Amino acid sequence: ALFYQYNFRLSYGILEYTNMLIYYKEMLIGIFIYNYIWILIFNSTNILNNENYKIRNSSYSVNDFYVVALCILSIMCAFIAFPRMPFIKVTSISERFSALLPGNAWNHISIISLILLFPKLKDNHLVRITFLFTIFWFMSHYERVDIIGILFGGLILYYVKHNAKINIKKMLKFLIPIFILAVGMTITGEARNNKNFEFSIPNITNKLLVQSTSADEAYIYNLAVKYRKTNGNLYFKPFLTYFFNAIPLYDYSEDITSILKRTYEGHPGGEYLLSAPYMGFGYLGIVVFIFIEFVALNIIFSKKGLASYILYLFILCTSFRIVWYGISYIEMGAIYIIPLLLIISKFFKKGINFNYLERE
Repeated sequence: ALFYQYNFRLSYGILEYTNMLIYYKEMLIGIFIYNYIWILIFNSTNILNNENYKIRNSSYSVNDFYVVALCILSIMCAFIAFPRMPFIKVTSISERFSALLPGNAWNHISIISLILLFPKLKDNHLVRITFLFTIFWFMSHYERVDIIGILFGGLILYYVKHNAKINIKKMLKFLIPIFILAVGMTITGEARNNKNFEFSIPNITNKLLVQSTSADEAYIYNLAVKYRKTNGNLYFKPFLTYFFNAIPLYDYSEDITSILKRTYEGHPGGEYLLSAPYMGFGYLGIVVFIFIEFVALNIIFSKKGLASYILYLFILCTSFRIVWYGISYIEMGAIYIIPLLLIISKFFKKGINFNYLERE
């Protein structure tokens, strides 16, 4: 989305229609620093091996009593998070996230319940029904990212645990016809709806590749760069968000999202992963943030208990959301919901049994 907007003035939504200057170079430098340092970490440490070992050698089982409780909990919290009827569009962000009860973590409870039900997905009809219903309920309320995350996490677990191989030839045989069909549908659809449709490679590929969420994400990242250029560093102020957002029902008004919403019109909500570090200390803030991430993940990988494994799965399954909303997005789930559900499991005759294979 950012590439197309900067080079062709084509993208989506507010990113396309705003007259705001695109800080293309600054944004790409921040992303490059983040990715390049992580590549160095992957190649110079054993963090990927530790992650691989944790997936392969950690397992848990859930007894039938707790399975029923988790299924009910997942469905119930999906209702609470999105109390409207399916496929009814809303006109504002506040209406979209208006839950039946106070709080904004009901979707987390639903997703974490599904994560705890992973071991039963293959052979339990109630669990499969719960997955299908929860996926439908989220998708029918236009909440795709949580579901993409849970599917992504499930695929990662399957491929690593089963040492499955990806057959590139079979994938290409499947994907190429879909790509050709998508191009044809794009051309015919645009030609039908727009008499002035431009049959150019940039325009057609833009329609295929520029996704609406990524365009909004690029827009809020651009706002973060613009704010720092105009107002200077915020220093440790953005990082206080991680502390205050961990307080239940506390509405902290100095987080990055609130600051940018007050400063610029049209902010679609959310906070790009690199916004807070960059607004705090510029590129140095991104480097420090990477170090914090590295230390935190290493601690999670080194722990051998059930809590650390479920926390890892939660991070894996919310990775797309983390990119959009930052680390603070998962705090309620990590600090409160996961420990609470694990404590409750003990009242169901050891509802969850964990196994870990020690390194030889």
